[in-house]
Amino acid sequence: MQQIQTYLLSTAPTQAIRSTLQSFLTPSTPAAGAKPVSLGLLIHERVINTPTELLPHFHTALADDIAWAAKNDENKTNYQYTHFLLISRCVLESGRLAGGAGGAAVGAGGKKNKQKKAKSSAAGHTDMQTILSDAMFPRFEDQFYAQNASTLYFPRDSTESKGHSVHGSTQRVVMIFPASAVMKVAQRLTDVLGSETIADDAAGGDGADDS
Repeated sequence: MQQIQTYLLSTAPTQAIRSTLQSFLTPSTPAAGAKPVSLGLLIHERVINTPTELLPHFHTALADDIAWAAKNDENKTNYQYTHFLLISRCVLESGRLAGGAGGAAVGAGGKKNKQKKAKSSAAGHTDMQTILSDAMFPRFEDQFYAQNASTLYFPRDSTESKGHSVHGSTQRVVMIFPASAVMKVAQRLTDVLGSETIADDAAGGDGADDS
């Protein structure tokens, strides 16, 4: 985990993003009554030919497993995740990314604009969402996580960014999103894939261990 932290901090494209990462990686003591920030690392891999109808259940099972572990933790302090970190990759259309793997405040359409540097982080986040709306994710559900992300950026000096395919350039993307997004993504997958709803599964999986 220390190596991942070092990578994230060393490749953050701006000081603002680096400060945000620090607040998640080394959170300070919360104010009275506030819930402490707890960041979990989401490792998301699957074989390429996994039946798509299984995908909603994978993400539902993740949320259920974490909830079960937190509920049954003797100390009641572990697994209390408020956010998750996901390092994914996507393929961008050639020329889509302005200024290389440069970070949050990048403009759509591949045109370099120096005035973007003066924009707020909120504007940069909007630009990222615009760019990623046309990106192709090998695991397409990662785009749904990106849509729920509060922190979203392309790391600097990413080896992935140097790769090219017939579709464009492959770029690593870092995102941090609320823990509640896992169930939102599971439901979104259900809606998109036309599977039966997961509401009953989510409710039923929680009461089995009360006996």
